[in-house]
Amino acid sequence: MAIENKIDEADLTRALHSRAFTIIVTILSVVAAMAVSSLYDVTPFAENRGIAFSAVGSYVTDPNVSLAVNIVLTVGIALFLVYANGALSIVKGFSFLFAALYMFASVSMPQAMSFFYGGTTLCLTTIVAAALLLSTYQQPTRTREVFLAFFLLSLGACFHWGQLVIAAIFLVGCGQMMIFSPKTVVAALLGMATPLWILLGFGIVGIDDLTIPVSANTLPVDNPMRLSYVIAFAVYGAFLGVVFGILNVLKMLSADARTRSINGFMFLLTLTVIILAAADYCNMPVYLPLISCCGAIQTGQFFAMNITRRSYIPIVVICLVYVGFFVWGIRL
Repeated sequence: MAIENKIDEADLTRALHSRAFTIIVTILSVVAAMAVSSLYDVTPFAENRGIAFSAVGSYVTDPNVSLAVNIVLTVGIALFLVYANGALSIVKGFSFLFAALYMFASVSMPQAMSFFYGGTTLCLTTIVAAALLLSTYQQPTRTREVFLAFFLLSLGACFHWGQLVIAAIFLVGCGQMMIFSPKTVVAALLGMATPLWILLGFGIVGIDDLTIPVSANTLPVDNPMRLSYVIAFAVYGAFLGVVFGILNVLKMLSADARTRSINGFMFLLTLTVIILAAADYCNMPVYLPLISCCGAIQTGQFFAMNITRRSYIPIVVICLVYVGFFVWGIRL
């Protein structure tokens, strides 16, 4: 009986890291998001405008279309994480847990999942830009990827200024990828300037449309329970990202240089997003998807490197906490 129990526990642990589990979680997350949107009165987050444009959510006013767009992009982010990990080995070991945890986190915040808003685009552009940068490790001639990464960040800043701060961290990332050179800096600067150059050159926006962002409070301060929910959700995602990020950094001290560089940049990005969300607390809702994504990557990384017979227990606990957030969210 003892041997059979050990086998069952080992199988359960492997199942949580499998592609099948991630697919099941993704399908259930989509179904849950659609059900919540149909059965409950979910209020979208308020948003602030970016440098050149109004908040992205203001361009999709139909609730059903907004839900559909956000679901497609959220699932797209999860799929891209899997693709990028396969190409770049961001998460060591054969595991899809990080994508499943991202979907768990996404659906557990109904306000962030039920409407297309800046948090989704902030997460998407940052993660794609990060993958482009990581692909350049020790290849300083790949300035095209650097240009595209900073182009995406600059384009995202047109809708939310926070990506300008993230772009500064990407310059540090160039050093971590061992590609920092005059050509790299020029590619980064051109990438940052090109979106505004195109927008102004084609008359899509005028000089008068460019604004210095002012952060009006987008937190639900008029509803103490909802405010507590948003802050608790952000703290939980940040806790996972920081704790497991530190453990991953310590674990990889003896790893090869490429692994240390990639993991170091992802941890730096995690810390930056958390600090930015705390500093720009009036805009905290827009950072929630990216905090959740970084937390999922760090958590998935840790458990992929530490697969033991009973490591399924903390994974299940983490998922159950997200289920608790989901129940809490739909009751507000």
